[in-house]
Amino acid sequence: REIDQVQAFSDYIGDGCCRRLGKIYFNANNVGSTGAKILAAALETNNSVKSLHLNSNRLGPRGASAIATMLHLNITLEFLSMTENSIGLDGADAMANAISKNATLQALNLKRNALGPRGGNF
Repeated sequence: REIDQVQAFSDYIGDGCCRRLGKIYFNANNVGSTGAKILAAALETNNSVKSLHLNSNRLGPRGASAIATMLHLNITLEFLSMTENSIGLDGADAMANAISKNATLQALNLKRNALGPRGGNF
């Protein structure tokens, strides 16, 4: 199951044993909002991952909010791509709030999330 794979991977990166892992490409793995919460918890204190790709994972607003919460604590991540995840306005609002407080994130890709004109104003 996908969620079991996310949990196993999160356990691996969360225990500090992968200090060389700088990029994670986790695209199109059906992570969902539950998987996003698990992965986000592992990345809160991870100090090696600088680039995270979570494209096409059905994160939705709850998954985006979990990633946004992680951004409040993570001080290493520089690039985040979450295209095609249907995060909606609530997810966009959570991300906007997080990036306003995160000093290390340099690039955020939210392409193809159907945010509409209002979503671009966050």
